[in-house]
Amino acid sequence: MPEPELSSPSPLLRLTRVQWIICIVAIIGFAFDIYELLMLPLIVRPALLELAGQGVVPGTREFGEQVGRLFYIPAVAGGIFGLMGGWLIDRLGRRRVLVWSILIYSVSPLGAAFSTTVNQLLFFRCTTFIGVSVEFVAAVAWLAELFPEPKQREKVLGFTQAFSSVGGIMIAFVNGLLVTYADKLPALGLWDLFGSIDNPHAAWRYTLVSGLIPAIPIMILLPFLPESPMWLKKRTEGTLKRPSILALFAPELRRTTLITTLMFAMSYGAAFGALQAIPRIVPGLLEVQQEITGKLSIEHKAGNVAAGSTLAERLQKGIGVERDMDGAVKLYEEASAKGYAPAQNQLAKLYLEIQDIPKDADKAVELFRESAEQEFAPAQFELGRLFLEGQGVSKDVQQAVALFRQAAEKGLAPAQDALGTAYLQGDGIERDLEKAYQWLYLASKQKHSAAQQSLKNLKKQLLPEQLAKSQQKAQNFKPQKTPPTEEEKKVKSIIGRTIQANAANVTKVQELGGLAGRVALAFLVVVIVSRRMLIRLFQVPGLVVMPIVFAYAATTNIDYLYVGVFFAGLLTVGQFSFWGNYLPRVFPLHLRGTGQSFTANIGGRMLGTFFAWVTATIAVQDFVPGGSPSVKLAYTAATVGFAVYLIGFIASFWLPEPETAELPE
Repeated sequence: MPEPELSSPSPLLRLTRVQWIICIVAIIGFAFDIYELLMLPLIVRPALLELAGQGVVPGTREFGEQVGRLFYIPAVAGGIFGLMGGWLIDRLGRRRVLVWSILIYSVSPLGAAFSTTVNQLLFFRCTTFIGVSVEFVAAVAWLAELFPEPKQREKVLGFTQAFSSVGGIMIAFVNGLLVTYADKLPALGLWDLFGSIDNPHAAWRYTLVSGLIPAIPIMILLPFLPESPMWLKKRTEGTLKRPSILALFAPELRRTTLITTLMFAMSYGAAFGALQAIPRIVPGLLEVQQEITGKLSIEHKAGNVAAGSTLAERLQKGIGVERDMDGAVKLYEEASAKGYAPAQNQLAKLYLEIQDIPKDADKAVELFRESAEQEFAPAQFELGRLFLEGQGVSKDVQQAVALFRQAAEKGLAPAQDALGTAYLQGDGIERDLEKAYQWLYLASKQKHSAAQQSLKNLKKQLLPEQLAKSQQKAQNFKPQKTPPTEEEKKVKSIIGRTIQANAANVTKVQELGGLAGRVALAFLVVVIVSRRMLIRLFQVPGLVVMPIVFAYAATTNIDYLYVGVFFAGLLTVGQFSFWGNYLPRVFPLHLRGTGQSFTANIGGRMLGTFFAWVTATIAVQDFVPGGSPSVKLAYTAATVGFAVYLIGFIASFWLPEPETAELPE
């Protein structure tokens, strides 16, 4: 196919028709690059709550580990394949690789939308990241070489990259709309590609489906896209040197490669280690929890018994409302009288454990029985414990084991541990080490610490064939699932949608700040000659802004957070556009794709996104201050954000200044 010509420009717009098409494709690429990346912070919480299984909830180490995996493993995959992509764009051309990378990251989220396990979601996030990682490098090299005039190139790169933040704003708006209208959309469960979907109307799934959008205009515009004339000319003449990663570490490029990689990593570290934690910090804000409590109160008054029970739990723990044990007991009693099993279980536990109300073992046993008869696994386990200990009932180990089995078969980890222990000790049941291993293995897979320790000791007592047999049985185990009632679905929807809507609103403001930062960079890049001075205009204020936003605003008041996150987004995201303008000017033509790919993918995508794992892992440790998971996460993000800004600022003193405004050959 002949290459479209870059004909004479319009005197008014100073761009030809083909150049406008080029800019449109670049805008689509940059916008949906961030659109795809920012999906994960918005959907990771509801996705894990649906896919990760019992016990994996915000604030637990298991939840933090899963979040870290979903952020970091795709980044590693993107970094490795992105580096290969940089080599490919130097070998095969900029346009071809650019188009395919956009198609890959457009189709991948569609597959992710039908995930029924965390590993499936992880796989498609990896392929999404691969496409995004290659796209950035291909687009920057392609644009830089299609606009050789320095000032025009700087403006085109600056303003097209500014649309990355438009992509961030778009995903926040789209997610907000889908949270509101997901129930009215066609059920995704009609097309179960990878297994049965629990909630075919989940907003996080529709958010992923929306990632398919950029593939449509790209396919339409593909015939009109030219290849880079600089690259094409050298390839035609046979003078295009072979790209080599080792050449990036030749004496003349070593400092450039190392410093830009480190600084790019710190820019990404601020985004992934701090900004992208915002949607998981927002649920802990008092205003958000008060909004949830208010909506549940309205739903309770409308006769929803599940809402009344959930409201009781919030009164008991002081979540979004002042702690009120009398009010909690009253609501639990009301729901229990209507035969609601979770309320009966909670009220029974209060009668046994809480000092605020008189203990009543007989009443507790009665409530546990009523709840257990409705096949409510936690009540079956609690009642089993009473029979095992002879508390409020005559001691009956066999009855205890029978109740543990009923709860264990429903997938309740403490019951699986109790049943495995019974088989191990031969207490109330014939001793069977293989069955003991099977149930302890299942409990340990849900991170039950006591089961993990018992399993470690039990392994020494079994032969290899016994271990293999027990593990196979455990892996074939399918828990009995009790479908939620319509009232429970409504409560879950109220909580989830309120959290997601607030998180999306904060993300919109963050991305508006990012857009302001990119626009500011687009103007400043043609005014400020020194690249060191330019990057420091964003770094120095960030040293002050990041700790204030995350350690104070994000733990105090949502209105403060709106203001703070705008400036945090401005200072962090503005740096991304800096690298898009800077990198083409410091790597020669035959290494431009390879050099940019190494810096962006090894530095940004691999090392930078590693800080998402760092933040998620540190935030769940006991030594981190804070009374709730959200506050601990905010303090961790403040520390990580300040640290990466400081390292980036120090490294800027060794940042090479480009020798000329022209692109090096």
